[in-house]
Amino acid sequence: MTVRSIVELQRRLHETGRIRHGDKELIPQTADDKKAGRQRSRPVKLDRFRFTSASRRAIDTVAGLYGGTPEQWADAPAGEQWQVRSEADEIDVVVIVNDMSFMQAYELWSAGGCKRRCDGVQDEISGGPCLCKEDDRECKLTTRLSVMLAKVPGIGLWRIESHGFNAAAELAGSIDMAQILAGVVGRAVLPAKLRLEHKAVKRPKKGKPDEIVTQRFVVPVLDFDVDMAALAVGISPIATPVLGDGAVLSPAALSSGLTPVAPAAAPTIAQQVAEVDSPEPRPARANSAPPLPRTGLQPRPADQRGPGPTVETSVAEARAIVDARREAAEAEAKELDGPPFGDGEPQSPPPPSRRRPPRPRETAAAPAVTPPTPTPGPADEEVGDGRPTPAWCADLHMRAQTLELNADQVHACVSYITQGRTESTRDLKPREARQVSDLLTSIESDGVRVEQTSDGWEVVFP
Repeated sequence: MTVRSIVELQRRLHETGRIRHGDKELIPQTADDKKAGRQRSRPVKLDRFRFTSASRRAIDTVAGLYGGTPEQWADAPAGEQWQVRSEADEIDVVVIVNDMSFMQAYELWSAGGCKRRCDGVQDEISGGPCLCKEDDRECKLTTRLSVMLAKVPGIGLWRIESHGFNAAAELAGSIDMAQILAGVVGRAVLPAKLRLEHKAVKRPKKGKPDEIVTQRFVVPVLDFDVDMAALAVGISPIATPVLGDGAVLSPAALSSGLTPVAPAAAPTIAQQVAEVDSPEPRPARANSAPPLPRTGLQPRPADQRGPGPTVETSVAEARAIVDARREAAEAEAKELDGPPFGDGEPQSPPPPSRRRPPRPRETAAAPAVTPPTPTPGPADEEVGDGRPTPAWCADLHMRAQTLELNADQVHACVSYITQGRTESTRDLKPREARQVSDLLTSIESDGVRVEQTSDGWEVVFP
């Protein structure tokens, strides 16, 4: 099947939901808040995954796999959505190794949407250079990873987003490793594990470099069940597939990237011969031609066949056809040019043209001009061996007829090439015949004309 699509359109899969590791909690109202009637909230970090989606069925499936109670998301940003706070800090996912699964950028958001999105050098939205200072960036580091949830029906992607440095560095390294594994196993869909890991770092306190503080945070980690020793010796590094009901494929099947299929039984020679002798009839189309009737003749071996055409007879028939065509061309050339010069005999005038003479130009100043009778050229004493064969004459006249030139115009072309020596194509030398052929080519493609003047027909160049 040929798929036609727009070249500059970037393809993507729809987003089924989000995988989150944070939530919001309400802040107790102050007197001003109660007077203004507002309720403020603040973000909190989670050590278990939280799933949100507009599909109630997808949330119910996730809750059945990883625990939690499905509920409607009250403060969803758009439309009716559902959420479940699961009990799992590690889930089975499927990574699609292409551009749809991973994205990193420095982004600046406002109430109106994304204002900047750059890679540290160029801004994707404005097309100009990045405006942030390298040591004090206004934009926020953003990393987005899109995966499929194993054992959850559908081809939609689930996206997890992080704004931390450790997640940005480690997830980018995991995607690089996924590309290596995809090249080894020969497929772009890989099973993986997505989990939350608790980490802590000690850094000087901002504004008080002598005071050390400990920062604790949760980082999403993408991991693969791989055997690096198997990868080193050329065996598939993926130990077991995630999908399936506990079934484990062999290392050979995994290394090929294909599920093994039982080989089909090959037909015997007798079965193949029977299919050729009596093929299954195909339904005829409504506009198809009727089938050829059978002759009723049985096939015979070569020694029982009668005499047929041989190579010698075929060559003779071809020569006869060529000779007949040559004689016809010679007769036509002789009719147009007349007989060749004799020894001291004057040349007879050419027969009148069989084509309609050109219409004279209708101008007030130019009087009507009567076409003069072509003057026969003088006898050529050096014709002899230099005279072209009649086939060359016929070729020139055939080309002249294709260009709709009459006999007088052809004689004018010959007279121009021979500088008035002759007007007959039969008196041309081989070099002159080639020059006449080149002149006809110029008439056909370069705008050269043969026009009638008061002195006769002349060749006019543009």
